[in-house]
Amino acid sequence: QGSASGWELTGSYIACRPSSGAAGEPLHGAEIHSVAMGGSLVLSGGADGVVSAIRLAVEDGCAHLYALHTMRPRARPVEDEAMCVALPPEPPDAGGDNNAGGRAADPVWAASGSQGGAVRVWSLQSGSAVQSLPHSHWVMALAIERALPPLSGALGGREGVYLLSGSFDGRCTLWRSDLEDDRSPTGFAKLHSFAVATVPGASSGGEGDGVLSLLLSASRDLVVAGRNSGAIHLYALSKLDAAPFATGVQSTDGGACALSWYGDAGRAFLAGSEDGVCKSWELAEPGTRRRNQPPGALVCLGVAQVGEEVGEEKGEEKGEVLAIACTAASGICGLADGRVVEVAVPQHGSVRQYTP
Repeated sequence: QGSASGWELTGSYIACRPSSGAAGEPLHGAEIHSVAMGGSLVLSGGADGVVSAIRLAVEDGCAHLYALHTMRPRARPVEDEAMCVALPPEPPDAGGDNNAGGRAADPVWAASGSQGGAVRVWSLQSGSAVQSLPHSHWVMALAIERALPPLSGALGGREGVYLLSGSFDGRCTLWRSDLEDDRSPTGFAKLHSFAVATVPGASSGGEGDGVLSLLLSASRDLVVAGRNSGAIHLYALSKLDAAPFATGVQSTDGGACALSWYGDAGRAFLAGSEDGVCKSWELAEPGTRRRNQPPGALVCLGVAQVGEEVGEEKGEEKGEVLAIACTAASGICGLADGRVVEVAVPQHGSVRQYTP
């Protein structure tokens, strides 16, 4: 409805920022498609094409959300909704006034993907767009990661920041930029663009099987792509022009709307789908309890039906899992019916099923 809220992990509602100024205008004039958090900043992208930057602050024991920037491109198509937003990871020793106790500093830039087919890079200091990266279709997913040698050498570049984008025509694009003062990108250049493979028996691909979600782990040289058909693909980040080394099809008909690493990033993740199902997947590695599986195989650790049927008639819409954020022990799922559901995260090889 255009408002942003904050919650404690205990489930307590702690803060809401429904307006962007003294006049009481909403942060967004339409629904909010995506949020991201880094340091004390919250980034939101809405169906009105606006990208809002908000600061979460604790003052006298109370939490508050303050609107910092309301960002939109100067010239944009009529249909140019902000479909996804992303903030860069910051090193734990990054500088900044709010870096007390080793907490990461607030990001100084962000990225958003639009229905108009562009990734925009924003300065969070000026609130303006500093670069636009064109795509052939709606940009539905973004992931940002820093890469250090030796992986950056395998990618054909030096140390820097890597931006991965996924669009609704089933393509992914990898971009790279140097960093100024180890924080701000100097300008992204395209490294790879590839079509995500289609899983046999799933959707026929193309516009009907677009990329809806992405995960990126530079430390483990991994890319995970979730598609509208419910298929999940794994690629080596340094070999994006090659075929995926592992594919897994969710045992549901819903698209893979949301992905989130948990525990050791690059090994296990939660996947949420349009039919209200949340699944835990593990990447089999030599020396683990799953050593009977070939390296690179995807193993399902657990399944939870978190979305409930709206009506009694068979086939009616369920509560889609539209967003997931993980802690070490649980996954927080945001559903299309407005509910927030916590699921227990199965540890490697521990359980086969889990429930909300």
